[in-house]
Amino acid sequence: MIANKKMKKGQVAISLFFFCKEKNPWETKESRMKKGQVAIEFMALVGVAILLLLLFTGVVAYYLKITTQQQNAYSGQGLAMTIRQEINTASIVENNYERKIKIPGQLDGKNYRLAITGREVTITYAGNDYSELLAIDTGVGITADENVVKRHLQINKNGNGVISLGIS
Repeated sequence: MIANKKMKKGQVAISLFFFCKEKNPWETKESRMKKGQVAIEFMALVGVAILLLLLFTGVVAYYLKITTQQQNAYSGQGLAMTIRQEINTASIVENNYERKIKIPGQLDGKNYRLAITGREVTITYAGNDYSELLAIDTGVGITADENVVKRHLQINKNGNGVISLGIS
């Protein structure tokens, strides 16, 4: 620190000891205003960045929810299509056909319900019904309740061409 003419002799040493308590003689009013403006602009930039981060998080959460719903739909519809194909295959082949299909206990860790009635295979999963139409009328219906541990769907076509279904 440089001593002014107004300062007393001992004042210079005290000012240096306490890290210049007096105003910086080289700092002008305009430079102090610029420092304040820079601080305000920085805080505004940080605020905008936080707002954009929150907006991005919301958009990602929304698309993650949609992706999960689509995955559930693919799982439920996929199982219904597999069962439909197997039953339709049984209707096409010759008599005395027998097939055992392994059906999962859960789809993506969630319980589901399988119902085969008349000409329709229905999977109820995650609050939605996924249905597939069969080529033939199975006559009697079959229902596999929730909490099914890995089981098998038994498809039999007897000598008269009548298809019967069972869960074993």
